[in-house]
Amino acid sequence: MQMVIVLIQWKIKPNLVEIFKDWWLNETIPASSGGLFGEFLSNPIPKSEFNYKVNDLIPDSGDYVPFVNVGIWESELRFQEVVGHLFNDDAPKKEFEFSRRERTLLNPFAEHRGTWQL
Repeated sequence: MQMVIVLIQWKIKPNLVEIFKDWWLNETIPASSGGLFGEFLSNPIPKSEFNYKVNDLIPDSGDYVPFVNVGIWESELRFQEVVGHLFNDDAPKKEFEFSRRERTLLNPFAEHRGTWQL
């Protein structure tokens, strides 16, 4: 089995950010289901805070607030087995979504490791 990194980009209506955060915190994946190392819901740091080029995913229009969920899974198969039943991309989007969330699955093929431990 090959580890996968799953990125889910969320575009959230600015006035419903707290509702989204509460929803995400309560949408837990049972630890007993296995296959998940961890998920990390993150908000991009604005590019104005850096003196080098970054893509902060923040739209100039201010129409939505971006969030990225990073999940590290044992394999794509385990990802599907544990959370695949939750996918319904034809269902209406959630009230807090500006637009439909988008998933990207990454296949790590090389690595560099440091000494810092998570």
